[in-house]
Amino acid sequence: PEARMPSSTDVLRSAALAAAAVCLVGRPVARGAPAVDPVSQGRRLANASDGIVAWSLWTSAADPPSELFMRDFRSAQFALASSQRFVPHYVIYNGSEFGCRVNSQDTCGTLCLNEGRYCAPDPDSEPQGGISGADVAREHLRRLCVWNAAPTVDGVRREFWDYVTTFAADCGSATDPFSRFASAECADSALTEALANATRVAACVSAADGTPGEDVAIDVLDAEIRSFETTSALQIPTLRVLGEDVAAALSADHALRAICASYANSSDVPPACSCADLRAEDEAAYETCLADTASPTASPAP
Repeated sequence: PEARMPSSTDVLRSAALAAAAVCLVGRPVARGAPAVDPVSQGRRLANASDGIVAWSLWTSAADPPSELFMRDFRSAQFALASSQRFVPHYVIYNGSEFGCRVNSQDTCGTLCLNEGRYCAPDPDSEPQGGISGADVAREHLRRLCVWNAAPTVDGVRREFWDYVTTFAADCGSATDPFSRFASAECADSALTEALANATRVAACVSAADGTPGEDVAIDVLDAEIRSFETTSALQIPTLRVLGEDVAAALSADHALRAICASYANSSDVPPACSCADLRAEDEAAYETCLADTASPTASPAP
């Protein structure tokens, strides 16, 4: 059939979702203290009395700095192992808040999954081509399915980190970061390469309490919407350590220092923390240091 040209309503609705995304992600912290940079302030974020620092990253698969961080922090994650507890969060917007649940294709075009339930802004701002918000939302679903399916070994869900880094490396091109969303086959290949049971994740993506494209709820995405609506995420990406947002540029060495600054007792500080300051001076020495301190059971494949 002939492609439908976007109406003025389409354009306005897409712009509204994109603007609301910026507004929502950038909204002021509703609870707790303002974002801090514990490294520059020379203090701990909080008291990790159990010797385990919980941290999370609010992000989008369409955010190049976040993808770069996931690649660069992978070795540090394996080196920290069970002395940390990481949870990833991928922002999904509730389509009902933008009127996308009514005549989804006419109101929100290709921004949403499941008849307007789950939406994301168009990353390349090309509503009639390129990559759609639905492509991004689908990748977020895929990653959350991988996260839920991946086994935890010595504090690390290796298959999740393997999938994210494999997808970023093998799908798309360096000159067009959004092109990685164009090939479902490449994503499937990354799943097969990274996971011992890729079939389980594929089933989650296609049938997580429903099928993307149909008007059904998907529990994993509903949970992520609830988390986002009750969090104080400042922007994409937002690094959060022990419940506090870290106000600093996202980088592997800075994240490692922020985590390491949060152990209550010096005896709890893992050996990997001694590597943090090496990265700015000698990347090879930094990676060697992390490899030498990594747990044998959690360490990444060579």
